[in-house]
Amino acid sequence: MAYNPAMAILAGVLGRKLAGTSRAAGGDAPRARIAADSSPCRVMPGTTRTPAHDRDRVKRGTSRSRLGPAGLLLALAAGCSTPEGPKRVSFDQLPPEYRAALAAYDEGGETWSATREQALANPDLARFLVDNLSVKMVRSFETAKMGSPEARNFPFQRAQSELVLMAQYSLPLMTGMVATDDEILAHLGAETCARIGVSALEPAIELLGHERSQVRRRAADLLGRLPSAGEGELELIAALARTASDDPDWVVRAQAVRALTARAGHQLRIGALREALERATRDRDPAVAGEGARGLGHLGDLEAIPTLLSTLERAYEDGEMTLWNDTQDALVALAGGPKRDLAGWRQWSKDQRRQDRNRR
Repeated sequence: MAYNPAMAILAGVLGRKLAGTSRAAGGDAPRARIAADSSPCRVMPGTTRTPAHDRDRVKRGTSRSRLGPAGLLLALAAGCSTPEGPKRVSFDQLPPEYRAALAAYDEGGETWSATREQALANPDLARFLVDNLSVKMVRSFETAKMGSPEARNFPFQRAQSELVLMAQYSLPLMTGMVATDDEILAHLGAETCARIGVSALEPAIELLGHERSQVRRRAADLLGRLPSAGEGELELIAALARTASDDPDWVVRAQAVRALTARAGHQLRIGALREALERATRDRDPAVAGEGARGLGHLGDLEAIPTLLSTLERAYEDGEMTLWNDTQDALVALAGGPKRDLAGWRQWSKDQRRQDRNRR
């Protein structure tokens, strides 16, 4: 199995190891090369990776015998070490091209801009930089409590911005971080994916099928934040709708419904979106049904009023006050006027149908 040493280094920065990240015996992990001094760890890529390979590993999930790139990151938490015993190297022991690239990053300006462009045409160098920029991002995030806001935010924002600019190489690592057990790494991976934008849509959709519910929830949240998928928006809505209706975990279903609501601004044809939200109002869990009602109120489509009236009746019969309030708010948003009791909404609905017949 291919091995990504940057994942292990990031776990070392955080100073902890996650459960379920030990490697199976006989794996083909290379000996990661990292810095031996107190300076930032320099990660030497030992294998050729492709985004397709990384996405495939992330989709399968993290286990003791088969780890996605994020799980492999966390396999070497204590002291940046592997079961095979990695070779620790100093800055001076790196190849000249790699030393020059790190020095260019420290210098910044036009020197770094030119180096970045060269790296984008050199996959090995690009991955080396992505791995080390990821370490810089995590380390600067962890030390953000020290210094002024400007001083503590700049290193983090700069490293993250560079990972965004190098998205063709950083995206597999960032989506892998979304799939880790570690909340900090998952947060940073998701935030970086959100900044990367459209390119993160496909791997985020794939994470909806992850074996762990926490990862599926994060994927749904991320999909609600990403920009328009253009012609692929209907496919994205369909993927979220499946998760909203079929996922076994109500927390994931609720997050998928919130993501559907968030995507209302990207969808000109709202029929599919309204239908997905209407299905959500019939969810067996009232919290998910409430998210569906709120979504319909936000969508602003009057065609949803009959569904909301049915949801209000269910809330009344089941004594679900939160669902009742959510549905009331949605009806007021669509119909206008004051809140009404159930009989009042039934009468309002009859009056509306009568007015519609008279207008025909």
